[in-house]
Amino acid sequence: MLEAIEKVCALPYIGRRADAEPSTPSRSESERNMNENVTVVFHGFLNLTNLEKLKMVEAINEYFDSNHREPIRDKNEAEFQKLDLASTGKNCKCCGKAN
Repeated sequence: MLEAIEKVCALPYIGRRADAEPSTPSRSESERNMNENVTVVFHGFLNLTNLEKLKMVEAINEYFDSNHREPIRDKNEAEFQKLDLASTGKNCKCCGKAN
């Protein structure tokens, strides 16, 4: 096994030439915003307890595995509307700001 790894590691790097111009991908404003949104939400995910993370992953899997996503959205929206975020005194899990 080690010999096989050593053989692969000894292969020359096949990629961009050293003298090639660096490529700078142009991202649209919506792509940057989406990445920022994902970063903020993932930050919140990382601030959850392990049990909360597990519940979140299960909910996301249920959503993506479903052919009928609208009832899942409706249920979540109803639960979200029940929350009184202003009176909880908790900081946002995603951005850390106080409500």
